[in-house]
Amino acid sequence: RINGRCVQQLRRERLARAVEKAEQTYGRTDYHTRLKWSADLEKEWAKRRLDFLDAARGGKRMSVEDRSELLLEFWKEIDDEIDNNIGILPWQ
Repeated sequence: RINGRCVQQLRRERLARAVEKAEQTYGRTDYHTRLKWSADLEKEWAKRRLDFLDAARGGKRMSVEDRSELLLEFWKEIDDEIDNNIGILPWQ
């Protein structure tokens, strides 16, 4: 439960930073547009995460430790993209 809470907290913080970058770049938007945009962004990250793990796995089983390290690497890349305003698409 503690790990799940930590993951959710990090997820909310990451998404909040992405929304902040989008607001800085494209201006503010209404609640529903922001909500849909956020959901779409999280779906994109989830797909990229699965693709990243599949590519690293190469069809083999992976230990929990290796998977955790890869996920840290993946989320570091996402954090860097947010910080550098890469992949932050306009409101839709």
